[in-house]
Amino acid sequence: MRKTWRGTRLLWLWRCRRYSTTYTSPTRPSTSTHSSKAFPQYDAQELTRLLCDELEEQMKGTSVEGTIARLFEGELETYVSCTEVDYTTKKTEQFPDITLDVFGCSSLEASLRYYTREDLLVGQNQFWTEHFGPQNAKKGVRFLKFPPVMRFHLKRIRFDMERMDNVKVNDRFEFPETLDLEPFCQGAGTYILHTVIVHRGGLDSGHFYCFIRPTPGSQWI
Repeated sequence: MRKTWRGTRLLWLWRCRRYSTTYTSPTRPSTSTHSSKAFPQYDAQELTRLLCDELEEQMKGTSVEGTIARLFEGELETYVSCTEVDYTTKKTEQFPDITLDVFGCSSLEASLRYYTREDLLVGQNQFWTEHFGPQNAKKGVRFLKFPPVMRFHLKRIRFDMERMDNVKVNDRFEFPETLDLEPFCQGAGTYILHTVIVHRGGLDSGHFYCFIRPTPGSQWI
């Protein structure tokens, strides 16, 4: 972990999401946002993505073009590797944020381990290959690069098969003030918690508010 604030990596956590709820945000849409996008209500993840898209558009052709991607964009790889023949397929893609499960996970680290777990494709779920036909395989995700500012969205909405409806997950979920991402990506280093966005309410209504710590060691506001 670097000592200077400028070089310190930040961690943003998003807590809960719900479409069509009211919200508060540490950053409001800029005046350049089109009127058709200014009045609809967004959850925290949607608003942040919309804001970043608008900022990126306004930065085109200027000296700061590409800043949004450099700050917030990471890279991951999805793969399927056959276990009995020499065949592997990979796909690399960029991400602006990562959505992590809360249900069944007690902490951010546990949820990251669940996100990067390997699934076995066997039986009726075998992976089809052009040259070898159906094969047993392992499927997973690995991180190739984390951005300087890492944003996690915590999924507190799940579909309940017994009720056949969405329910809010109110389980306790812990996250540290410093997060070592080295186990998930070589060279990632340590991130410091900077902002927490919280949803208070139910599935169909509520409010977003946030806690922010401007500099390491300062008070949360």
